[in-house]
Parts: sequence; structure tokens; C-alpha cells
Amino acid sequence: LSTYFSMLFVLALYLQEGLGHSPLYSGMALVSWVAAFGLAGPLFRRLPATFRLRRVAVAGPLVLAGAHAAISVSLLLGELPGWWLMTVLGVGGLGLGLAFTAMLNQLTSAVSASRAADLSGLLPTTGQLFGVIGIATFGTCYLALAGDSPRAAFVVVTAAFALVSAGSALLAHVATRGSAQPPAQELTGRGT
Repeated sequence: LSTYFSMLFVLALYLQEGLGHSPLYSGMALVSWVAAFGLAGPLFRRLPATFRLRRVAVAGPLVLAGAHAAISVSLLLGELPGWWLMTVLGVGGLGLGLAFTAMLNQLTSAVSASRAADLSGLLPTTGQLFGVIGIATFGTCYLALAGDSPRAAFVVVTAAFALVSAGSALLAHVATRGSAQPPAQELTGRGT
């Protein structure tokens, strides 16, 4: 989640201060990112149960990493047209949403009912904490580099997002190893 909140922050800075776009444009550019994230949950439920956990938990962050890398490469090769940015953000938001949904499904299926309240407090707390850490880290990086070239700063930050997302895919692979079959609750429809 650190890259999710950080992208919202850094992209708004880049579009408004770096490129001179209006706050309305900046906000509209992020709609595809947030909307695709929201569509991931219903899409996840429609996937075959045996496909969901391990494959989606790894594929989601890889899709997100690809989207971040596509933004970096596009800027290195030339301009980043608005339609392309919004399309890539939509793909990245979907990847992040699928990864988040798979993780949430794994965690809620792994805890007993007596620990559900603990988990329901832990998940939003850690999400907010990593959001703040991400904004502080990536936002500081962007702001430190943007004085010379906002474009170069955004390339560096989106490349860093791609690396973090690829690392998340690796961690998801390790965390779901041996979890080829979904938990029993998920098979009966009582998960999440």
C-alpha cells in the first residue's frame, strides 16, 4: 500500500507543479487508478478458487510493477500523453487491487474467529502506517530531485515503485508457497 498512497501524492505533484496541469486534471488522471483498484475485488471473486490465491497474489504486484515501469520507460522515450498515463494507471490500479484482495483473502482465511477483531484493527492500521512511510520516503525522494527536473524525478520514483512492486511479488510468492489450494473457508464461500 505504500506505493498506492505514494503514487497518489507524487503524481499529483508531478502533474500540477512539474507539468503545470490544473488540480482538476490531476484528480481526473487518478480516477482510473482508484476505480480499477475498486473493481479488483469483484473480479477476484469471479476467478476460479484454485487460481485465486497463489497466482493472483504474485501476478497482481507484477502487473503493478509493469505499470510503474511503463510510466518510467514512456517518460524516458518521450512524452507521457494523458490517455496513456490514465490507461497505465488503470492497469496498475487493477494489479494492486488484485494483490490487495488476494492478501486480504489469505489473511482473513488464516485467522480464527476469535482473532478476527484483532485482524480488523491491524489491517487498516498497517495500511495507514505504510502509506505514511511510503509518502515520506517516495515524496521526499521526488521533492529532492524535482528541483532540477520534475520529469527525471518522476522517472526515478516510478522506477522505484516498480522495484518495490516486483519485490512484493517475490514476497507474495514466498508467503503463498505451499498454498496452491485455497483455504477451506474460501471453498465453501465463507471466506472474507
